[in-house]
Amino acid sequence: MLDACRSLAVDRRTMLGGGLGGALLLSSGMSFSSPLPTPISRIGLGATSFSDQLFIEGFTFTDGKREARTTAELQRLMMAHGGNEVFTRLGSSRMVVGQRRGRGIAAALVRAALARSVNLPLNPELLLCAHYGDMAGQPEPDFSGFPEIKLSRPWHELALAEMCEAMRIYGRLTAREILGTGVRVNVWDIGNEVEFGIAGVAIPPMVPTIGGADWHYKAPDNVDPEIGKMSLGRFFGMAPPEQVAWGKAHLWPYVGRIMAAVAEGIREVDPKAVFATHASAIASLMPEVFVGFYEAVDAAGFRTRDLGVSYYPTNTKLIHDRFALFKKTASTAMQRLGRPVYIAEFGYAAGPVTYGGQNWANPVDGYPCTPKGQADFLRDLTEWGVRSGMLSGIRPWAPDFVGSTWQGMALFEAPKDGVSLARPALFAIQEGKRLARRGRRT
Repeated sequence: MLDACRSLAVDRRTMLGGGLGGALLLSSGMSFSSPLPTPISRIGLGATSFSDQLFIEGFTFTDGKREARTTAELQRLMMAHGGNEVFTRLGSSRMVVGQRRGRGIAAALVRAALARSVNLPLNPELLLCAHYGDMAGQPEPDFSGFPEIKLSRPWHELALAEMCEAMRIYGRLTAREILGTGVRVNVWDIGNEVEFGIAGVAIPPMVPTIGGADWHYKAPDNVDPEIGKMSLGRFFGMAPPEQVAWGKAHLWPYVGRIMAAVAEGIREVDPKAVFATHASAIASLMPEVFVGFYEAVDAAGFRTRDLGVSYYPTNTKLIHDRFALFKKTASTAMQRLGRPVYIAEFGYAAGPVTYGGQNWANPVDGYPCTPKGQADFLRDLTEWGVRSGMLSGIRPWAPDFVGSTWQGMALFEAPKDGVSLARPALFAIQEGKRLARRGRRT
């Protein structure tokens, strides 16, 4: 999400305003036989690569009792507040290019070592593009670092079957490399905000340079020529039933088959693997399309135990009650699909936040964009998720990304004299769980 926000040139008011009158899509994972997860059992509080440089510069994080001067110490601090997995995402390219540093397999192996050092499972997210992809665009993969994968033609010219075979091999090779470190993997995430496509099988991007300055979108016409003909403007102009119909006819089954192929390869190495993916924040407010997408990828052979989505309640002011609408999305999904939602990216502004020229600090009624408002919202969201049983977990996005444009969303204050103090929101998930157990109602 963050990379797209840095370069986003599309007006989110158009996207969220016109789109939510009739527009949107979503994401998912693969088949399972294990029972549904208990509410808020996965808490993705963790030290990310964003704080690595701060530690090099001698900065300290603290919650008022504990201090962290290394990545491992920060991870343990997060664990004291419920964090129980280490997240990492990786593109398929083995090359390090500019700001995409830290997104390849080498960086994922660093996070695997961190997970082992603190005795937590790793939650890797395979982006299936060269370096980075999200709702703003989904470039094709770069398999040049995998001699075992041989393609007959450029990626965009391939038929779906050849893409899937390449993805199966990629899944197997990547899983073997990650598990070779000795780390435990609890969930394999496949794709990031994939409602508009995955691995180059995607509609034209809203950020034309998301794949790099020299990257250019190429339509996957041998998969379905209708994909390249679609545009965001046209899609957002459709009513939700039309969006679902188009997605099920021309995009989502291919997304599901690609993700299922990766899952098949991973299961050759990890037979008991559990899979996930997630949709964007727009999808969190579009119940019909969210469910329609998961129905489509389920039918294509990729079924997850829970339903991932990003949720940034303050990134628009065009929708009045974003909390109630999110609850409706989750309840609709539970009723029709029988599975809870996992919030794979969460952020509530505690202060000013601007991305792509857009204001991301639009308060939800009753929750001002202040440190207290941020904590109150996260606490009440968690409490509702536990009581209702509709949330399997939550991952606050980049909680340690301080001293940057993401500062308003972080769970720590901007560093002062080299020290970054936790905001009340760091304590909110555990507080929400305690309130739910006591039976308090919000």
